[in-house]
Amino acid sequence: MARPDLSLERSEQILHAFSRCVARRGIDATSLEDVAGEAGVKRAIIRHYIGNRDDLVEAFLDRLETRLRRDNDEMRAWFAANPGVGNLPAYLLWDGDDSEDDLPVLESVFAAARRDPAIAKRLTGWLEDFADAVGDVLRASFPDAEENEVRDVAYGVVAIYNNHRSMATLGAPSRYRAMALEAAGALIASLGAPATS
Repeated sequence: MARPDLSLERSEQILHAFSRCVARRGIDATSLEDVAGEAGVKRAIIRHYIGNRDDLVEAFLDRLETRLRRDNDEMRAWFAANPGVGNLPAYLLWDGDDSEDDLPVLESVFAAARRDPAIAKRLTGWLEDFADAVGDVLRASFPDAEENEVRDVAYGVVAIYNNHRSMATLGAPSRYRAMALEAAGALIASLGAPATS
């Protein structure tokens, strides 16, 4: 009987360990030894299933970018099935916990992007897709709004989202979420009355 292929399982184990290390140390300070220790494997296992450190960073960024873009697509699909822009601020600024220490991971990736143009390009692509996804939701509710106004409001909502999420690590008071919801709602309301279905 053939041995089971552990490639996918091992790769996910290693990438998940790398993500946890990045959340604590940042991309630049995380070594293969750190990841091996976190994953409970030998460094040679990382090299076998993923490759060298550069390959590991690339695989991690691919995984992160895929998940973030999937989140954007899920938002588009949710609002297509549940028309109406009224839930958009609450959808984005929910007060639940993120999985996999997303916020510290994203903060580390943003910090690395300041030094690495390739990472910056990938993050910019995701942010543009995020703003486009928010714009798609807005366009569906405000079909008569000017395109530049929809784009500007989408960017403002994304900026509120990113600022609110970054302040969450500070343990900001719950009233900050209420203010972020109010600000996002006011921006959206600037587009006028939403179309009725």
